[in-house]
Amino acid sequence: MLNYPILEIAISLIFIYLVFSQITLSINELWAGYFNYRGNYLHSHLVQSIGPIYTDGLYSDPTVSQLMLRPKRWPPYVSQRLFAQAIINWVSEKAPAPPAGSPPLARFAAGLATAPGGAGSRFDALLQKLLASAQGAVLPAEQLQANLEDWYKEYCLRLTGWYKRDNRIWLLITGLVVATIGDVDTIRLTKFIARDTAVRNTLVTLGESRAAEPRPVETPGVGLPPAQAGSGAQPPPEFTVTARQSVDTLRKELLAMQKIGLPMGFGQAFDRKAEAKLTNLPEDLKRRDANGDYKNTSVIIWMLFGWLLTGLAMMVGAPFWFDVLNRFVNIRNLGPKPDTPNEER
Repeated sequence: MLNYPILEIAISLIFIYLVFSQITLSINELWAGYFNYRGNYLHSHLVQSIGPIYTDGLYSDPTVSQLMLRPKRWPPYVSQRLFAQAIINWVSEKAPAPPAGSPPLARFAAGLATAPGGAGSRFDALLQKLLASAQGAVLPAEQLQANLEDWYKEYCLRLTGWYKRDNRIWLLITGLVVATIGDVDTIRLTKFIARDTAVRNTLVTLGESRAAEPRPVETPGVGLPPAQAGSGAQPPPEFTVTARQSVDTLRKELLAMQKIGLPMGFGQAFDRKAEAKLTNLPEDLKRRDANGDYKNTSVIIWMLFGWLLTGLAMMVGAPFWFDVLNRFVNIRNLGPKPDTPNEER
């Protein structure tokens, strides 16, 4: 087993980042759900992609409008089947009644011929291509719906990537708030961990325990329910037995970090600034200053920089830090953990 101090410091910091990244993500998901950020994101991008007319037609369909809790509270997810059915039904309604005995696709083709999306609509052109590819199939109506479902799935997978990219700025802001309120100062923590072997050993043990647990939940996607998206994302966690265990684990880890005396927590930053102004420092504070804590003239600058580093670390998310933690733990243990008998190969 490799017990290099630099490796143990890295594992300790990564573990701290993992814990506070989970807190950051939970807070971010709370306000995103409250303001329906994911539903608004889907609606606004559909307006850009399929056009405002088609978007209004989609959300006016009863099968989709029933997903809204109140008017213009856009649903964050619309399944492939509902999307395809709503678009086909809306286009078909634009056509005059077809002659008796016409195939099911005739009404849709007639409706599409009226250019329902408006002059130059790109989505009209896309539907024309999907219709043409379906007309040679054994079951053309079913093939058209399958073609439209496949297009929507690919679109939502790309949309999820855009959402996660755009969501990083909010994770950074939330991470900075968490770092500031909790005084999670990367620079100060690094100095403290580097000079305290007992604290370092405790954090490494906690990190190894966390590395053996399941991977944290990723940011949910946009458009498709996560089970259909196939992107590895999971639905927003409900308070099930698994979620309760996750919350309990997080609480125990925070209590363990508090017990070993890590220099962080609500009010720590304000106490530290007050300490810097004192002329008659107690002996333990003098000792801490001599051991490398912030000097009086630079306390605010270094403190802000430490918070910024923590906020940047929170931006990449808990799943990233979990993967990094596993790699460092494997390096320390000289090789990856063996597969358990229940794991699929």
